[in-house]
This record gives sequence, C-alpha cells and structure tokens, in this order.
Amino acid sequence: MVKQPWLQVQGEVPEIHTVQVDLRDWKKTRDEIGKIEAIDLLVNNAGVCKMKDFLTASQDELNEMMEVNFNAGFNVSQVVAKLMIEKKICGSIVFISSLCSTFAMDKLSVYSCTKSAIDMLIKCMALELGPHKIRVNSVNPTVVWTEMTLKIKDHINNMPNLSLTPLGKFADREDIVNTVLFLLSDKSGMIHGESIRIDGGLGVH
Repeated sequence: MVKQPWLQVQGEVPEIHTVQVDLRDWKKTRDEIGKIEAIDLLVNNAGVCKMKDFLTASQDELNEMMEVNFNAGFNVSQVVAKLMIEKKICGSIVFISSLCSTFAMDKLSVYSCTKSAIDMLIKCMALELGPHKIRVNSVNPTVVWTEMTLKIKDHINNMPNLSLTPLGKFADREDIVNTVLFLLSDKSGMIHGESIRIDGGLGVH
C-alpha cells in the first residue's frame, strides 16, 4: 500500500505537523491556518492543469483552475501575511507559477492565464508587504519531471519546447526545490517581487 505523501513526511520528520484541507474551501482553509501561532515561510504549491484549447474550455474547467491555481494561494497568503505582520515576522512567501505565464503554448490558455495572474499578484504583494519586511517571489519552471508528467513522457519529449531549450532538457524536481529554498532563505534577502524562470534557457526566445 502506498503511503499518502503527508504520512511519509511525518515518518521522516516526526516533529512535523500536517493538515489536509481542500484549498478550494476558503473558510475551512482560513480556520486551519488560524490554529497556527506563527508562520515564517510559505510556499503556495497547489496546482491543477487541464490541457484544453480556448474554444472548448468549459466554465467548470476555468473555475476549477482559477480556484486551485490562483484563488487558493491568494487566500492562504492573505491570512499568513496578516499573521506575519501581527507577529512582526520578516517572512518569505513563494508561489509556484509557470513559464506558461509569459510563453504561449497550445491548449494551455486557461492554465497560462491563472499563472499570469500569479505573476502580477506577487508584484502587488511585494509593493504592499515590502514595508513589513515580507518578501514575495515566484518560480516559473518549464516542464518538470514528476510522477504525473512521466506518464506522458513520450508526448512531452515530442513538444517543440525541448528542441527550443538551449540546455536540451526539462527540469527535475530538485531544480525547483533548490530555487525555492534559496528564495526562502536569507541568502536571497534582496530578491523581492521577482518571477524566477527555471527553464534551461527556453525563455530567451
């Protein structure tokens, strides 16, 4: 039997406390976060992607991707930022965006728009939260090899993105994790309101 991810983390780090909540539930999410006394760092990583072209994308698909990709991070960040300000915490907030926010791709119009919204949100948050010493950034990766993307590996490897990437490869999870850890750390203390591309050079086109 495969362990749920949060149970696996608890097994590796016993002192960690995990909570499972549907981030589309605005109030329940706020209630759960409200139980935490202090938060120094936040990574908004929830996301869903459905490949649908503009002409056939449904209202339900639009709403779902907006709710998960954008609304959830907005909601969580608002609650956490207020807590950071109340506790006078010099925190760091990182969103997982996408290269799709600035690089148009076929059948990803809705997904791309949700990520573009994130990129503008972090700029607005950076402007408002900077005086409170709270940094806000995003990482914007190309295709990342995960359990989900490996299932369609042949399709992905045939995408034009790969041939247009100067480094000739897509990203591994560690590429994203290492960049996020850097943005959360004091080593990136002067990086604020930025969308960091992790794309092997694809974005130079």
